[in-house]
Amino acid sequence: MLKITHIVGVYIEAVQDVMSSLKELNELLAPYMPPKNTWNPANESLYKPLDLYQVPLEEAQDMQLKAIKYTFTHHYNNNDFYRKYCELRGVRPADIKTSDDLDIIPLIPDTTFKQ
Repeated sequence: MLKITHIVGVYIEAVQDVMSSLKELNELLAPYMPPKNTWNPANESLYKPLDLYQVPLEEAQDMQLKAIKYTFTHHYNNNDFYRKYCELRGVRPADIKTSDDLDIIPLIPDTTFKQ
């Protein structure tokens, strides 16, 4: 029993060290992040979690959907080439409602830029 207690103690100490290091890293990176009051869903998914690996799966999927939908909508609304490309494929931002819909977002093949 003493061994297990020791192992648990070591594990807890290691987790606390990692969390402390993450907080320190976030403080160092703070000047390079946009101010919180200007965050869009993509920024929020990148900068809000202290530790991306500890975000509950459902919350991570929700953040992913919001971030990708926001980014898709932004590019659709602000890039004529991409909007026309999406229109040819019959996809609009309003079509993205759930994570299952992410697969229908048109991706531009890299060969498009190599011609």
